[in-house]
Amino acid sequence: METSNRICKEIDARITFINGLLEKRELDRAIVECNSVIEQAHNNELYEKEMKAYNMLGMLYRGKGDYQGALNQFDTAMGIAKEHDLEMSEENATAYYYAGILLYNVQPPLPQVVTLLEKAISIRSSIIDDENDATLSDYRTVLETFKRVYNL
Repeated sequence: METSNRICKEIDARITFINGLLEKRELDRAIVECNSVIEQAHNNELYEKEMKAYNMLGMLYRGKGDYQGALNQFDTAMGIAKEHDLEMSEENATAYYYAGILLYNVQPPLPQVVTLLEKAISIRSSIIDDENDATLSDYRTVLETFKRVYNL
């Protein structure tokens, strides 16, 4: 257990470092680092950390304007959730949320975008027991705005 906790802390530190690279727009370097984190998490069977790294990788691709590449990373995170019974995890909610946002940029099938956003809200609200949760509020605002703008 000690080794697992140490590795989790190391992965969290590396993800914080990657966030810093994202803020500095050092996206190529961040992508290389993120792929290394994915490998480390996978090899240590830390699947929620692996999902977090895939979500981060999706954000990096999004930052480069590669929406299809980003969408692929979020889809991978959702697949890991399904495979390892992590469907009700915060990282899975994050993956659904950003997949919904990005799907619109790649190919806007509006009903599918709404479905992904609703799934993100459903997952997050079932794991976070706080109606004052800022992230959940943001998810709901995006969905409501999207529905209003596109008359859905």
